[in-house]
Amino acid sequence: MKELLENIDNWTLIKYVGGLTIALSSIISFIAYFIRDYLLNRWKSKYEIDLEVLKAKFSQNNTILDNLTSSLSNIYLASNQRRIEHLESVWEGMVDLKRNMPTITSMAYNILTKEEIENLPNTENKYSRASIDSFDSMSYFTEHSKVIAKIELSRPFIGDKLWEVFFTYQAFIGRLTYLMQDGLEKGKVTYWKNDLNFINQILGTVIKPEELKKLIKNDITAFNNILTFLEFKAINDISEQLTGKRMTNETVEHAIKLSKLTKNTVA
Repeated sequence: MKELLENIDNWTLIKYVGGLTIALSSIISFIAYFIRDYLLNRWKSKYEIDLEVLKAKFSQNNTILDNLTSSLSNIYLASNQRRIEHLESVWEGMVDLKRNMPTITSMAYNILTKEEIENLPNTENKYSRASIDSFDSMSYFTEHSKVIAKIELSRPFIGDKLWEVFFTYQAFIGRLTYLMQDGLEKGKVTYWKNDLNFINQILGTVIKPEELKKLIKNDITAFNNILTFLEFKAINDISEQLTGKRMTNETVEHAIKLSKLTKNTVA
């Protein structure tokens, strides 16, 4: 070996080194290719497993959501006719409260100014005087109470939102009628917009402060603005329930919650 190395020329050395380099390069390339192929196959296998797990979860969630939607839809359809009857009773109750409102209350808050309302006990207007003389608050409040009692029976079927609107509506008309009765007896009627506790605590439950401010800005139209606004809210809620929009929204909310719960459970 020593003699071979001593006698080897440069060209031969170059050939040996070159051949060895090519051989090593081929071996390294083969090893790198093998490692790459191994890693790719391993990643692909893991990806396919994860994909199958995701598909299984997705399928499971879809099945649960489909069953939930179907179940809730069947319940909704089965109870829809009964629900319609209760919703009709709420609207009829609101119409009765407004229609049977004492003439003096309706007249005063529709056409009189703040000063005229406050001085009603001393009015010399013949029409206003006749309306005051025929004012029977006890009879009205008796009928008022009957309407409330009837709608209370429908409360489980109409939802909390519509109940709040109805309660506020009847309280508004009842409060103004009471202020009229109390004021006529005391000699001066309290103007309802000065009744801040009632406005904030009752009207404020269903009417936002910025909306309420706009509605009562004009003294002459404020009374009708409030009634119209509450009637609109009632009609809108009834419409959502009749068309199934409310049901759809609630179903989606339940479905999202159930989906999150299922995801956490599977994970």
